[in-house]
Amino acid sequence: MTLDQLMEHGKEAAQHLFKKQGMIHPMWVCERENGEIFPICIQMPDREQRDAFASALKVTFKRHRVVRYVALLEAWVLEMPPETDVNKLDFSESLEHHQDRREAIFIQAEDIDGSQRSGQYYILRPEHGKPTLSEFKDLNNPSKPNEGRFVRLLNVEE
Repeated sequence: MTLDQLMEHGKEAAQHLFKKQGMIHPMWVCERENGEIFPICIQMPDREQRDAFASALKVTFKRHRVVRYVALLEAWVLEMPPETDVNKLDFSESLEHHQDRREAIFIQAEDIDGSQRSGQYYILRPEHGKPTLSEFKDLNNPSKPNEGRFVRLLNVEE
């Protein structure tokens, strides 16, 4: 599978699983160098344990010779105006209680060569009825790679 194909698979899986379950359990769909595909599904560890879990994922990916993966993760996101100076923001706290937070499903695909694809669906929770997903928002920006504990999990130098 190419990285773009794996990203499309992740988008379709997110739509299907959210429609069926109303939520997404954290999931990584991984491709090994021999072409075998396997999933990793977990209950997200507490915030204090997430760095250790990300390190364990790196070891697992290396051991199983993963060459690309797509991750599906529910997350809080904050839309900021382009003029926002992100260096002045405090990212030490969760966005969970921020008044302007939005709930999303973040989809991140990565390849062993360092290339990335990412985007998100906003989770729309109407007053009445089932939650749905917004249109997919492409977040690809080759000049600014994604950051975070669950990014660059195939980077063996770290």
